[in-house]
Amino acid sequence: MLNFGIKNIYEKNQYLSNILREELSNIPNITLYGPDDPNKRTSIVSFNIKGFDSQEIVDKLEKQNIILAVREIMEKKIVRISPHFYNNEPQILQVIDAIKKL
Repeated sequence: MLNFGIKNIYEKNQYLSNILREELSNIPNITLYGPDDPNKRTSIVSFNIKGFDSQEIVDKLEKQNIILAVREIMEKKIVRISPHFYNNEPQILQVIDAIKKL
């Protein structure tokens, strides 16, 4: 794993977060936060779903062994997904599917 390299870690993180952002942007009632330009954002994806409390989303997904976090940004609570290089595309698709079913 040490030979994976920082550049490869960055590229994989961005790849996974781009999948998340693209798919989440197609789900009704989801608000994505952060820059649209992939060159100006990290791999963290932040969002809310209209009609759901952020903690409610996290709690429902945790029951499916999907661990997300609630963060407060400028007095607004948002859900945060932090994919990393040890995650894979099927896991990301599983998260998206679970969110669609809420």
